[in-house]
Amino acid sequence: MVQCLDGAKQILAALFRCFDLELKQPRVPSEEFQLALFKTSNKESLFADRVFDLFDTKHNGILGFEEFARALSVFHPNASVDEKIDFSFKLYDLKQQGFIERQEVKQMVVATLAESGMNLSDEIIESIIDKFYTAFLSVLCSDS
Repeated sequence: MVQCLDGAKQILAALFRCFDLELKQPRVPSEEFQLALFKTSNKESLFADRVFDLFDTKHNGILGFEEFARALSVFHPNASVDEKIDFSFKLYDLKQQGFIERQEVKQMVVATLAESGMNLSDEIIESIIDKFYTAFLSVLCSDS
């Protein structure tokens, strides 16, 4: 959480550095967003790209202040659980098809581990995903 708040502070600083005098609006391109929030300019950052895509509601590759502020609201303690679930779902729904396939979960797990500098074997990653699905299904079955 602290890392996220530090990242948010850096994004706000980046917004003010990228102030567009002509439009009178702070704007941040995806590369600046990724560098400020995730401390990397790695072009292969699936997780950072997904977060930026969800924040960039105008889909123009530049994050405006309003987009940033609205997107951050999902992390506020008063944001509803439904909003948080919706954001998380969209983050993992890589193909944007309304459901999350096992391969999408694996892609995000691998990307998240890579962002953390952790490289696990495919066997261990598959085991993690198997345990996730087993736990998920047991919760679904107990709720019905």
